[in-house]
Amino acid sequence: MRFRKILAPVAVVVAVGAVAAGCGESQETAERALCADISSLRASMQNLAQTAPLTSPEQFREARENVRESWRQVQDSAANAGADHFDEMSDAWNKIGDTLDDIDDAAGLRDARSKLLTSVTEFDRAKQDLVDSLNCSDTDQ
Repeated sequence: MRFRKILAPVAVVVAVGAVAAGCGESQETAERALCADISSLRASMQNLAQTAPLTSPEQFREARENVRESWRQVQDSAANAGADHFDEMSDAWNKIGDTLDDIDDAAGLRDARSKLLTSVTEFDRAKQDLVDSLNCSDTDQ
């Protein structure tokens, strides 16, 4: 009986410690994840930019959705990392997102091209500020 009285509190402490250790991630790990997600977003955006003039509207919409999914991953990672400069990047993304929302076909892409290029340039500046604050390695960004 006495053994159970001692064992129960010890088991609770061990369980709480295991849960806490499993739930938390280091700041460094969170920042590395954010750097990797930024890199993935960049690749998705490059794919969209390279293939957009050559694709069907359906393929463009698929590539656009890949960019949006990559952005959602960046948002999640930034929240986990508590990243500085993320607001600027988010504001710049909103301009890109608004422009992308208005594109439904190749003609729309041609019409939105200059606006999109300007938005992407602003986004790249904000992204670089964020990356610099994170000290992403060359392979992470």
